[in-house]
Amino acid sequence: MNRLSINHFLHFKPYFYHYSKESIGPTQIFHAHQSMEIMFVHAGKGRVFLEGDIYDVEPGTLLIFHPFQLHRVIMDPQVPFTRTLILFDYSVLETYLHSFPQLRSFVRLFLDSQSATHVIGPMKEYNILEELCRSFGQLQQEMDQQEIPPLSEKRIESFVLFIISFLNQLQIAYRELDISPAGQQGTVVLPHHVEKIMQAIEERFMDDLTIGELAQQLYLSMYHLSSLFRKTTGISFSTSLTNRRIREACLLLRTTTYPLKEIGNRVGMPNTSHFCTVFKKIMNITPIQYRNSQRE
Repeated sequence: MNRLSINHFLHFKPYFYHYSKESIGPTQIFHAHQSMEIMFVHAGKGRVFLEGDIYDVEPGTLLIFHPFQLHRVIMDPQVPFTRTLILFDYSVLETYLHSFPQLRSFVRLFLDSQSATHVIGPMKEYNILEELCRSFGQLQQEMDQQEIPPLSEKRIESFVLFIISFLNQLQIAYRELDISPAGQQGTVVLPHHVEKIMQAIEERFMDDLTIGELAQQLYLSMYHLSSLFRKTTGISFSTSLTNRRIREACLLLRTTTYPLKEIGNRVGMPNTSHFCTVFKKIMNITPIQYRNSQRE
């Protein structure tokens, strides 16, 4: 199933925080959030599928996702998967970050640059991040017991102090690992034929691209190529192609005033009604609602 699972954690609170959340097994669908998401992995091993790339996930890995950015984390079902989840609206931080111009510029990279490094690690030394997560998790429990309202100044101030400390440590990790904020690291080496398919999707998603056509070009049977792609990426060719088209549609809706018909044409979905139906099925909102949400 390919559906964007948009959590509504932030409808009635400025942030969502879950320390040391544990589960076993894969995330079954591609999903995203309406907010910025940070996931810090404490335990477990697996892979994350993001923007057509695949990355290894181990303890000490930090994952950072744009609002509405499709991703899927598949973990080894034999190993407990423990992580801390942080979701927040950047506007919560904007006012406070004006006092920290370098950190503000660093954080903006993850919101403004689609090519920013979103998978960091695994880091060898991540005790400070773990301690920050643990301490803030304990503070959240104490405020829950005291029934402090989600929108109280105390809640917001405590989160801002935590997330600024966390992001500052992230900035330090970038320097120590010699990571360029505009470049990716740690991608998994894909089988040659799967890499060719992903390249074709990236370059020709606006065309009437089929797995049968690619199979002929690669001198493979369509069944074998489809099976290889699904086994490697965890999704079908058609799902990957649709994800890429919708991602491009989101970009055009955010950055242009093109009518829906023009956007559909530009992403390889010329039937406007079909484009709107698929967009809503994946994003849980209509293209117009998405465009309006980006202007609020």
